[in-house]
Amino acid sequence: MFGTVLDWLLDPAGLTPHGFCLLWEPGLIWTYAASDILIGIAYFTIPLALAIIVRRRRDLVFRPIFWLFAAFIFLCGTTHLVDVLTLWVPAYGLQALVKSATAIVSIVSAAALWRLLPEILVLPSRAQLEVAHAALRGSEERLHQAQKMEAIGQLSGGSPTTSTTCCKASPAISSCWSAASPSSASPISAATSRPRGVPSTARPP
Repeated sequence: MFGTVLDWLLDPAGLTPHGFCLLWEPGLIWTYAASDILIGIAYFTIPLALAIIVRRRRDLVFRPIFWLFAAFIFLCGTTHLVDVLTLWVPAYGLQALVKSATAIVSIVSAAALWRLLPEILVLPSRAQLEVAHAALRGSEERLHQAQKMEAIGQLSGGSPTTSTTCCKASPAISSCWSAASPSSASPISAATSRPRGVPSTARPP
């Protein structure tokens, strides 16, 4: 059984190499051979790069599609190397087998890609991620300032006098009471803002 399959793959009986169709023209033969070899090498390096990416980046969302494309590109490279072989050896059975495997894997890869296309299109771009990160950073800064003001209010017991003193002591929050109405200032805060040497007119009850 195995011998029959091997004969079908490699038996040159009744077949001629591809070079015969090219009339064994050296320029054509070696141009075909060199081109297919270089294309095959390129095809073999791309799956290697994809495999390295998948192995090192465990956070990839669509890992199976990478492996499918690696297999598809590897088989494409194999077809080019078999084309080099058939220039001198009529191994057209082997060429048909490799092409059939390439066709199956390519169809599966294309179907998987089209199925995942809607999910891929909704992935955020790098620019969108940067905008979202900047907005999050701004929200965190505003929250930090709000928590700081809340802590100052708790330390002052909610008293405008103490809050005003805290505002005067800290330049970072010096404007926290600047928007307050003058009528809302207490006699104590008014006294603290009175120039030195001016006696107070307020009398205790």
